Parts: sequence; structure tokens; C-alpha cells
Amino acid sequence: LTDALKSAGCSEFLDFIQSDADVWALYSSGRVQTIYAPADTSFNLSAAALRRRDLTPAEQQAADLAADTKQTNMSKLRLIPGTVISTSDKTANLDGDPQVVVSDSRSTDGSVTIASGQGNRVNIIKSDLSFSGGLIHVTDGLFTTPQLLSKTARATGKTSQFSSLLTRGQANASSLDNTPRITVFIPSDSAFAATGGFGTAAKEVLDGHVVVSRGAAQKVGYLPNLKSGQVLTTSGGGTLDVKVQGGDYFIGGAKIERANLILPNGVAHIVSKV
Repeated sequence: LTDALKSAGCSEFLDFIQSDADVWALYSSGRVQTIYAPADTSFNLSAAALRRRDLTPAEQQAADLAADTKQTNMSKLRLIPGTVISTSDKTANLDGDPQVVVSDSRSTDGSVTIASGQGNRVNIIKSDLSFSGGLIHVTDGLFTTPQLLSKTARATGKTSQFSSLLTRGQANASSLDNTPRITVFIPSDSAFAATGGFGTAAKEVLDGHVVVSRGAAQKVGYLPNLKSGQVLTTSGGGTLDVKVQGGDYFIGGAKIERANLILPNGVAHIVSKV
């Protein structure tokens, strides 16, 4: 692994994972079969951080997110519309399942991006490099650690109205942050503007945009899990039909404008309509 990461141009990432005994134990255990390693030119940790022994909890989580316990080659990542990738991050609130990241292969040029926390994406710039335990994909950055729905909605720059809705329905927002396996369809600010606002019905509006997956048969709504013809039942008791048309995804008639904002307890998508 050390030789392969150096040869791939990922020496700083190697220093990063070797700087923490627990993280290095994971990577050298044989359990990690696919590694998403940032290139040296894209690694943005400070020299002081790299010299420090033991990573911060957030850095440990970022390292765990880059470690896939299955062998996921580029052909799997290129499956349309993408692939849900289980990582070694055990901090997720997904009823015991590990945190995921999600590949997106819908680009016309054949490139693959991977979405993580807040919907931030990294590009795969070199793929399927072998090491003794599996494969390395070289990326242009570390994955972003997932943040709670309330913080994610504030960070997008396009969903301030939904963020305000969460603030007004504080008890409901707290419940959403703690409910496992949620899928949230967040209307954009322009979508709210087209409706003239949401009045005083904060809880009702929130409930109409949240789906909770219960049981193994109901998958969290990461984009690759959404299928045309599927009908989703919201927390408010309504239904949303899924339609896929020309590579675009529509939920109850609302187009997904930005997909796979990974949450600790599920996923959010920004949609074009309330």
C-alpha cells in the first residue's frame, strides 16, 4: 500500500493516514479494498497538521470515508446514474449501516464524480490502480464529512428559505436531525419564491418533503436508489411519484437540481418545486 500510494502521487495522503495509529491500523488491516486517495496537488491539509500525531475526529472521519471495504472498480462507479459506496465511517445514524458516498456517472464526457457531505464532489482523475489489498482511485480532494440537515440547508447558498423553515419548526427540525434513514427533498429559494412563501404551516411543509425509509426493503433515496415509477410516502402521509426522463429525475413533478447532499442520517436533494 505504501509503495502504491507513493507511485500514484498520493504521498501526502499516505502521511495523513499514517499519522494516526487507529486510522493506519484500519488501512493496513486488509479490510480496506478500495481507497479514494487525493493527489498531492489536491491535498489541502497544512504541514503542521501532517506533522501532528493523531488526527482530529473530523480528520479521522474523512480518512474513514476514503476507505471502501468492498472492491469497487471504475466500471461499477460508471453504472448510470451512479453507485452507492459503503465506507468505513461508522458514525452514521443509519440503523447500524456505515456512512456512504455516491458516484455520479451522468456526465457526457465519461468522467465520474463522487458526492459526499453537503453535496460536495470530487473528481476521479486516475482509476483502478492496484495495490496488494485492492484498488486505488486518485481524486482531486478529500470527501467532505456529512453535516446535519439544518447545517446542510444553510450551506448550499440556494436553500435559505428551507433553512428558515427548519428554524421555525425547531422541534420538527431536531427530530429530522435524529431520525435514521431520511430522504429530504429541499425546494430551492426560487421554488419557494414561485409559491409566495409557506405561511405558518412550517411542520406541514416540512413533512411533505421528507421520506423515512423503514426496514431493509425500503432503501434511503440516494439517487441510484430512485427508480422511475416508484411511489414514495412522505412523513405527512402524501405520496410522491418518481419519474426519470432523459437522465433527469423528477419527484412529484419537481426536478432534482442538485443530488446527493449526504447527511449523517440519510440524504437530501435540492428540487425545483414546493
